[in-house]
Amino acid sequence: MQSVIDGTATDTVLRKAGYAAATVTSGFVAWLTLALLVAAVWLLWRGHRRVRWYARVRDEWPLVHAVLLSLLVAAVAGGLINDYGVRVATMMAFSAVPIVAMLALRAVQPTTLPVDEPDPADEPKVADD
Repeated sequence: MQSVIDGTATDTVLRKAGYAAATVTSGFVAWLTLALLVAAVWLLWRGHRRVRWYARVRDEWPLVHAVLLSLLVAAVAGGLINDYGVRVATMMAFSAVPIVAMLALRAVQPTTLPVDEPDPADEPKVADD
């Protein structure tokens, strides 16, 4: 509030925006995060019709689309608002990627397990009288 009163708010906002913009070129992890965000946008916008595992996940858990969309919005908004920039989305990806991977693995595995036939050797012996 003090920076608004004394007129330095613009300088503060520009300085923090510069910090956020600098995180885009801060290395491999930043580029990987940006690629992950682009893949998430594609999956949620067009890919949900083409990717079979995602269609299975949506059939099994209908809220997955809303959850991923909210995580994507929070990651992008957090990266734009906070001076940590892409690092905010990276921290969200650390928690979201394992969950999505688990859902994808569950979707590609068969949902029913084969029933084993009982082994005749395991049946109890009945003594003849």
